[in-house]
Amino acid sequence: MTFEETPARIRANVTSFGLDVATWEAEQRWAFVDASPDPREQMVVGGFDLSALIARITRLVRTVDASRVALDSIAAVFSRLPDPGTVRFELARLTIALNELGVTAVITSERTHEYGPVASHGVGNSSPITS
Repeated sequence: MTFEETPARIRANVTSFGLDVATWEAEQRWAFVDASPDPREQMVVGGFDLSALIARITRLVRTVDASRVALDSIAAVFSRLPDPGTVRFELARLTIALNELGVTAVITSERTHEYGPVASHGVGNSSPITS
């Protein structure tokens, strides 16, 4: 799942390493979930949670029988949530959904500083979320 780069750019980058993503996509062994923002669209106003995102991930994991999921970078989604408590709650929901799907997940986020908190939006500043 991409929150910042388009699948076309990621596809080109991965292909430059000699991997044939297009074939994997055609064989339904690889799928992109494009959640990158479209600058021509207006931002969502009002409540926002990860329910639709979790549903999209679930559908595609089942469609391609995925065993691994990568989300890059979740911080782009966090910026739409109102406070660190909501971020942690929604991240817990996402983590539980990924665990229930039985996939191995890699979720990236940016650090705020070289030293200090592990990640932005209050994530990683206290005990980790496990299930």
